[in-house]
Amino acid sequence: MTIDEVKRTAQQQVNKALKDHARFFLDLDIAAPKISIPTDFCPDNTHSTKLLLDLGNLVIRTQDDSELASPDEMNLYLQFDLVLSDVSAVLVDGDYHWSEPSLSGSAGSSVSFLPVIDKCGVILNLQQIRAKSPSYPSTRLSVRLPFLGFHFSPARYHRLMQVVKIFQGEDSDDADFINPWNRADFEGWLSVLNWKGVGSREAVWQQRYLCLVGPFLYVLERPGSRSYKQYLRFIYLCFGSFASGSI
Repeated sequence: MTIDEVKRTAQQQVNKALKDHARFFLDLDIAAPKISIPTDFCPDNTHSTKLLLDLGNLVIRTQDDSELASPDEMNLYLQFDLVLSDVSAVLVDGDYHWSEPSLSGSAGSSVSFLPVIDKCGVILNLQQIRAKSPSYPSTRLSVRLPFLGFHFSPARYHRLMQVVKIFQGEDSDDADFINPWNRADFEGWLSVLNWKGVGSREAVWQQRYLCLVGPFLYVLERPGSRSYKQYLRFIYLCFGSFASGSI
């Protein structure tokens, strides 16, 4: 037998073994969650803004091997289709609940809507190899995004920044509490000797901003840093003075 015949026979045996393996078929249709993110921002001083995220519908299903483009790949890959559809995002000023029929406010309604992302979807095709083969990759992934409609304006940007602030925590409001070096007794630039390189054998002088707060010395990269590079704690030792004399 020639080398090509040996390869062809080996591939046929592998395909036969894979074809005889147990298989499963998956078909899931899931309603993805709807998320509402409220804020304390009131553009008209009355109605607060919230971001509504509709993650649409998620479908996960397996494909038939006959749908593979190449006949050599028959029974070689396990295929999955992940289809996410009807995904949208909208900013709402006023009271609105998902139970209401639609996002179209009437003329006399106090609720205003600012679409951010039009309804869209994405299709992912995942192929996972059943048995390792030097001739084929173990995983293949293709992504299709039919269309994406995105709306942007100064009003939308300002409202979205209010949403982002929610996930930033309270650093901006309680900066003095979170960052004690903001109330330093003494502060200023200073050259600090650092050791770098393999085995920390290279000495390098670096400019650092130092803040002394009580017994603590904070080393910052620059003024206004949210975190410190290192800190030291000083221990003060007080020795009493003794006087001796005679009357």
